Amino acid sequence: EYTLSGEGLAIAPPAVTRMECDAPLMAQERAFLATLGDVRAFAIEPDGALRLEAGDGRALRARRR
Repeated sequence: EYTLSGEGLAIAPPAVTRMECDAPLMAQERAFLATLGDVRAFAIEPDGALRLEAGDGRALRARRR
């Protein structure tokens, strides 16, 4: 779930599996989910990528291949 209000964006915690991967992948997943949960804004970048921005400066960037 997400809530969009003006330029603000909030994303509810996603459903995830409880499968364990190697430690580096688990750390990457935890960092991704933590950032996703802290998203407060978004932007579409000049190259068309979606940028999800957390309040503390962390960001996720997604683009089509």
